Amino acid sequence: MKRVILLNTNMEWGGGEKWHLEAAYYLKKNEFEVEFICNPHSKLSHEARQSRYKTHEINVGKLSFINPLKQKELSYLMRGAHAVIMNLPQDFKVGTLAAESAGVKRIIYRRGMPHPIKDKGINKKLFNKISHVIANSKEVAQSLIMHTEDWFPQEKIVTIYNGIELEKLNHSHQTYYRKKEGEIVLGNAGRLVSQKGQKELLQVAKILKQDGFKFHLLIAGYGELENELKELCAKYELEDEVTFLGHVKDMPKFFNSIDYFVFPSHFEGCPNTLIEAMAYKKICFAYDVSSMPEVINYTNGHLSPFKDVNDMAYKIKTHSDPNIAQNAYNTVDEKFDYQKNMRKLLKILQS
Repeated sequence: MKRVILLNTNMEWGGGEKWHLEAAYYLKKNEFEVEFICNPHSKLSHEARQSRYKTHEINVGKLSFINPLKQKELSYLMRGAHAVIMNLPQDFKVGTLAAESAGVKRIIYRRGMPHPIKDKGINKKLFNKISHVIANSKEVAQSLIMHTEDWFPQEKIVTIYNGIELEKLNHSHQTYYRKKEGEIVLGNAGRLVSQKGQKELLQVAKILKQDGFKFHLLIAGYGELENELKELCAKYELEDEVTFLGHVKDMPKFFNSIDYFVFPSHFEGCPNTLIEAMAYKKICFAYDVSSMPEVINYTNGHLSPFKDVNDMAYKIKTHSDPNIAQNAYNTVDEKFDYQKNMRKLLKILQS
């Protein structure tokens, strides 16, 4: 049985960690032996152990790649592996050196954000040791090509979108909020950080209230901006219109609670929550920025210019297309199907 190691030492839980766990499940079903290398205190480590995957716990930092003892420790764990798949830049640096030392032939770096690769000697050296880069959107792939085209073979870059198993999608009859007559329930889910655009979301809510639009907004998630966002709610006099749900485990219940999903994120690799909302046939609103146009194309949702809160509020107020929800679902089925996208990973491992 071929052994695949998933190296991800991120402390936070996000799209990359979700993808690693889903990839492990798929690979195990296809008769690969899967092991994780994680941070000892991360949620991914907990989830991997709960799912009964062999899990090695190790701390990795930004300078671990210049620590020979850390390289040796990782190399020992990787000996005999068929492939190593890495997610974070710090994991990529030390993991690539360790995997090469262990004799691993398939060294794979998964990129989940459209940040540029710095044209440094260490990056050139490491990129030329890996067999493939997985980009989770065309936007991420293009950012890679833009900064590496002179020194990294483009055929090694493979786009694999995040996926959803529609046939296993859970539906709930419960809700987090009892909808009032004539009211539209808006929803947003994500970490409460600047990237996710919740400050602008509250500006949209303020405009909607001023225009007499009857709505309630549910915000799921937690993060460093929570107190500031609640203060903005008070400043905009939105306490009766906005509910902060905190961390939500039951996402089917959340999606059953809302009519529209509003996602003013500033940038994404492949926006999991937006795709999930479309799978639940929710009317979606986002900015025309980053990888969002790869997901929403005006026939299956609404896009607004970046940070144009007036345009987003207007589109929310005037939405009337009866076909958008079904078109959103169809897009997920055609483009973001879990099985189709995981087969691309399998092809890399079998090449």
